[in-house]
Amino acid sequence: MSTDCATPFSDKVFTEELAQLFGWQTRELSTAVGMKATLILRGPAWASHVVVPPLTPYSALRGPLQLAEPGLMELCSRLTAEGRPATLSLTPELSRRIEYMPGWTRHSRHTYQLRTGTFDAVVAACSASTRRNIRRGTDAYVESRDPSLIPQVVSLAADAYRRSGKRFPAPLKELSGLATRCVERGGAHFMALEARHGGRIEAGIVALHGGDNAAWYWLAGSVPGPAMSVLVARMTTFLHEQHIGIFDLMGANTPPIAEFKRRFGGELVPYHHLSAPGRGPAMLLAWVRPVLGRLRARTRPR
Repeated sequence: MSTDCATPFSDKVFTEELAQLFGWQTRELSTAVGMKATLILRGPAWASHVVVPPLTPYSALRGPLQLAEPGLMELCSRLTAEGRPATLSLTPELSRRIEYMPGWTRHSRHTYQLRTGTFDAVVAACSASTRRNIRRGTDAYVESRDPSLIPQVVSLAADAYRRSGKRFPAPLKELSGLATRCVERGGAHFMALEARHGGRIEAGIVALHGGDNAAWYWLAGSVPGPAMSVLVARMTTFLHEQHIGIFDLMGANTPPIAEFKRRFGGELVPYHHLSAPGRGPAMLLAWVRPVLGRLRARTRPR
């Protein structure tokens, strides 16, 4: 296990490029014990607040895991003193080390983590219905790792949002470019499934990895049907071949999504968000923005 609390989502370049997708700013903070953070700030300078952006499970924190508690204590104390509203998302490893943070509220979240293995072992861990879907569908697709297909996969992800009545949270072209750069820099694995009959791309996953023993299911999209079940099994097997032992399915906090991920037989693992209300104009803006967002969602044409 790594002695550093970093994940691929902690990478400074990745975080800066992600913030640029939304027109937000970043800020570097360092603590006395060696913990560093690349924080994403949303809103005008006079009322900005620290956010966990869409498509990101964890905040960009780096530093020695054994000093995580004093490092986070200093980081949170500094944000509290500034009166800046803030949300931090901690990895499961960090979450296990932080029981309480003065002035901050802890919110529980969950993710499913799969152990990688041979294809037969991965399929055997699945529920009976998922095993059937994989066995019946596996010969219907051809694998591709061509990153030029990433824009099609991002479009499939956006289509899934539209089917559920939601707006995709990022610009498709720019997000596709970021995902492609992650693959080209060696920080991500990409896999897509093409239908043998017709040649249509039916599912794809961009999995970030940090060069250690874990990978994260970051961007994924599929057409309705068995393709994504087949792809998760194949990607989990591929990661095993790359000597990566854990495949984090990145979030199990929405019931339909959690149920889909549960069926692969992984371990349900908790992690936490920490939030502080701040004070002054920034606190008011942070409170008003989600209310306005919900109102817009209700009035948006379906």
